Amino acid sequence: EEQTGGAVTRWDWRPVNWPVPVSKGMEVLKNRVYPEFTMHPMCGAATFIILDKDDSYRPITKIVDVDKFADVFWDIYYSGVTGKKTMVKMKLLKLLPMIKSDLIRSLIKNVITKGSYEALGELMHRLVMLGIMHFQDVWNIDLDRVQRCAIHYATPDGKIRSFCTYNSIYRSKVEKQFAIPINEWTSRMRKKISEPA
Repeated sequence: EEQTGGAVTRWDWRPVNWPVPVSKGMEVLKNRVYPEFTMHPMCGAATFIILDKDDSYRPITKIVDVDKFADVFWDIYYSGVTGKKTMVKMKLLKLLPMIKSDLIRSLIKNVITKGSYEALGELMHRLVMLGIMHFQDVWNIDLDRVQRCAIHYATPDGKIRSFCTYNSIYRSKVEKQFAIPINEWTSRMRKKISEPA
């Protein structure tokens, strides 16, 4: 709030897994599977800001009630999986009037009707995502969060580690294990250390 002069408040943020109902609803609408961000809700939060013509910005929550928006997508999903296709179309009609910006409404309509990454890309070019991650360390590690991690590191020995465990527990060991002196690296790569690898 302080960094944005109150333009973005703590009430404008949602857990990073907030888009799951949108993915599930689109799955029913387009009869295809979309990525779901099913990580633990305590792993982070996000919001979107919309840039206005006068270079001011507003959070998406000022343009659409994002919680009701998500509820409609859950309704679409549950109606679709229970075979109520007519209800799906009726529920879909609730979405667009919820959006107060003509531009964003038009872009979201394209995402819903086309269901393509290109349409999603057009929308995302008008928005700026703000995200925060709730990092864990060895003193507050939460195994539920680790088990649902969606960000991983692959190490040179072929192991895959979750983001928080890698940075808190494994990073220094892996770096020591696979580190090589600069002169050996430059000899092996036939490049100067200042050149791209």
